Amino acid sequence: MLSQQKATVARRFPVCRRAIASSIRLAMLWEEFAKARNSKDQFMHPALKDKIEKLKYEFYQGLPSAPNYATLKYKLNMLKEILKAKNLSKKNNITSTLKQEINKRFNEVMDRSDVKEKTKTLKVEIENSGLSRVEDLDQMLKEKIVQVKEEVELEFADVLKSLGLHMELPSFSDVKDNVIVRLISNGVSKLDVKVLK
Repeated sequence: MLSQQKATVARRFPVCRRAIASSIRLAMLWEEFAKARNSKDQFMHPALKDKIEKLKYEFYQGLPSAPNYATLKYKLNMLKEILKAKNLSKKNNITSTLKQEINKRFNEVMDRSDVKEKTKTLKVEIENSGLSRVEDLDQMLKEKIVQVKEEVELEFADVLKSLGLHMELPSFSDVKDNVIVRLISNGVSKLDVKVLK
């Protein structure tokens, strides 16, 4: 359908051009352009550029008065919609493929023996504590959870980097703020924390 629409537009556009623009003027301008392109100058002469722009402007100004303008415009709009849908479909396919690859790599990281061992040990410690909510856990266990989480995130960041993706690591100020919050929650006074800043 896409190629059919392109062919239809390609056939109808010259009809509009002939109805609007003088073929003689267009042919003369084409010859001038061909000569300029074959010359040793790398840049197009400004006068020739102005002539092309003027003819282009006149063409688009006169386009609505062409006999087949309505059908041409309809076909062009249909072609734009088809191309937009095709591009969207292509992006969705790329996104889907990337998502599958990321999930596969994430599972590979989580299936590694060292990561499994850390998470298993952490789960056992949480179960042995007898508490059901994270808020009720002691500070040391919370810190272990955060540490394992950060280690897995760093491993996964390396995996994403190998896929050509970039994962933002926290800035120094974010890490410092996180440490300060942890210190305050551990009972260090705010006055002592100000010394760290």
